[in-house]
Formats: sequence, C-alpha cells, structure tokens
Amino acid sequence: MFWMKHATIREELSRVPNVIASSVSSFSFAAGTTNTALLPEGAAENEITSEAVMAVDADFIPTFGITLLAGRNFERGSIADDSSAFIVNEAAVKRFNWGTPEEAVGKSIDWGLGKKGNVIGVVRDFNFSSLHNAVNPLIMHIYPEWYGFISLRIAGEDAPGVIKQLEAKWKKIDVESNFKYSFMDQDFNKLYAAEEQTRTIVGLLATLAIFIACLGLFGLAAFIAEQRTKEIGIRKVLGANVGGIIALMSKDFLKLILVAFIIAVPVAWYASSEWLTGFAYRTEITWTVFAVAGLSAAMVALLTVSFQSVKASMMNPVKALRTE
Repeated sequence: MFWMKHATIREELSRVPNVIASSVSSFSFAAGTTNTALLPEGAAENEITSEAVMAVDADFIPTFGITLLAGRNFERGSIADDSSAFIVNEAAVKRFNWGTPEEAVGKSIDWGLGKKGNVIGVVRDFNFSSLHNAVNPLIMHIYPEWYGFISLRIAGEDAPGVIKQLEAKWKKIDVESNFKYSFMDQDFNKLYAAEEQTRTIVGLLATLAIFIACLGLFGLAAFIAEQRTKEIGIRKVLGANVGGIIALMSKDFLKLILVAFIIAVPVAWYASSEWLTGFAYRTEITWTVFAVAGLSAAMVALLTVSFQSVKASMMNPVKALRTE
C-alpha cells in the first residue's frame, strides 16, 4: 500500500533535478478533505463537532508556502508529534473560542478515531476547497494511514522534462501502480468547471444576440435613410456637412440605446448579484462595469449604422431631391 512506502517514494522523487520541495499528505483539490468527529478543549462531552481533518507530514507547510502564525511546525521523525500533535487554522481557533492564535497553542483535541493531543501551531487561513465556500476550520496532523498524494514543487524552466524523469523514477520504485499526476492549478480550475461551461454558453448566446441586433439596426438604418432621402438632400443644399448628417441619423438610435440601457441595468445588476451570492469570496459590481457596457453598446450601434449614415450623407443632393 502507498502509505507504507510513502517515505521511500517521496525521498526518491525528491532527488530528481529541479524538484524544489516535496510533501506527502491526504490533500488535493480534486479529492477534497475528510470531515471527522472531534472534541476540542472547552467543549462539553456532548458537543462533539465535525471538522475538516487533513493528514500531512512535516514538509507540508513549507512545501505549500503556508504561513505559520503561532507555535511551530511538525518535526520530522518526532514520535511525540506523530502521535499527539495537531496544527489548526485561524477558522478553527475562532470556531472553538480559543482566543488568539498564541492562546490556542497548547489546547487539547480529542480526535474521534482515538488520537488525543495538543495544538502545537496555528496557520493562516488558506483555501483548501472551492471559493464558493468560506474557509472552514481545519485540523492537520500526522497520520500516514491517510496519505494518498505526493505534492512536489518544481522549477518551471523544464516542467515536461521533470515530469518524464519523475515518471521514470516512479516506474523503478513502484511497478504495481501507474504514474498519475496533475498540476495544482488544473485541479483548482476543475472546481469551477460549471462556471466555465456557463461562461462559454453565455458568451456564445451573447455573441449571437449582438449579431442579430446589429442586423436589425443595419436594416432599420437603411429604412430610415430611405425615408429621409429628400430631407437629407435639402439639408445638404442648405449647407449641412457630412458630420451633421451622420449625427442627425445617429441620434435617434442613441435614444433607443439609452432607453434599452436604462431597462437592462437593473436586470443585469440583480442577475449578477444573485449569481455572486453563490461565492463566499466575490467581487463587488461597480457602476464602471455598466458604464463600460453602455459605451460599448453605443459604439457597436454607431458602427453598425455608420455605413448607412455615411452613404446617405454622401448622396448627391440633386439626385436625392428627385427621389420619389
């Protein structure tokens, strides 16, 4: 089984050039974390809580660049740390009412699977699940039976070459299982597969809607230009320039865009706000988003009707006055 030979495997893979750091744990964005029952210090016997628990080794925190706020990290080879030490995050300190990170160090935890010990360190909150969720309490401890993943931090100069070397090394160490790997950013992005699919669909529908709207504007501009042929001819005879004719043709369309904009903004704001409520960490929708959208819509409309506007303004006024 993997956990029985994890130390040997990690040690061998760490010797591959360009491997900067390595760790063995139960964590990956694809697999998520496991919630188990535990009893923190200060809780009554009947106040057992279920929190995320992660099995890590002494190299997990430095490998992932996690900030230690108070206390210390696990010590490699320490029997005491292996059997009775826990590291928690800030969210756990708040959930258990342990005060500050410094005050949390030394608090006891009775883990549901028979392991009891004390908190030796507190780390800064970090996202170990989707951004749809707020950072929940996390308990980390050394528990090799749960190990299932080797995390390697490698130099980015020749990632494909490093992967090939790791695969060759893996096949020499463990001939029974296949070499499977993924990059952490890819695993993280998979958490938002639904959002990516929605973005693609909405983008295609929006493009189609804009294309159809432009076709309608183009046809409407051609119709209006035909209806106002004599008016344009008279204005040109009286001294109107090309720019004035284009402005005359365009202002009616801008009025329609303004009305559509006034109607669309509240609907778009409400729909966007409702969608963003599904994320614990989200951006705020500011007025600049709608301002840019409105200006973009006006520019698209003007570009669409500009052909007919320029064509009408360049027409010979004598020909225009003869048009029935």
